[in-house]
Amino acid sequence: MKLVWILILPLMIWGCSDPAENDEANSSSKKTTSSETEKTVNPEELVEVIGSTYTEYYDAAKTKIKFQGEQDENKQRHGKWVYFSESGKEMNISHYKNGTLHGFMQVKRPNGALYYHGDFKDGERVGVWKFYDEQGKFSHETDYDKE
Repeated sequence: MKLVWILILPLMIWGCSDPAENDEANSSSKKTTSSETEKTVNPEELVEVIGSTYTEYYDAAKTKIKFQGEQDENKQRHGKWVYFSESGKEMNISHYKNGTLHGFMQVKRPNGALYYHGDFKDGERVGVWKFYDEQGKFSHETDYDKE
């Protein structure tokens, strides 16, 4: 089950990207001339670890945070982690315990509306999870303790 979440979580986060940001990126790339060359950024340059706080940025100037959260002594996610859209919107809040999803999770849609929320215990969904439609209105709930 943990493997399923490891595969699904990145897809959910990717699916939460803001389409308007893609338009902004496309329009800004049109403004550059062919004589300008883009600098290739090493992915390691986008990561900063200060104490136990891990921060990953969208840009090399480190002005736009992508992920931020705490790590344990083994450099595994531990505590609250937040994923932000490139425009700075908070899109996902997850809690971890030594690298495993454990605690509250909330995910928003690209338009900012709430998508779903619920709790994890040792990497498994537990309790009642609530799901919302495109406008953020309650749609349905699932009790994972009864499955």
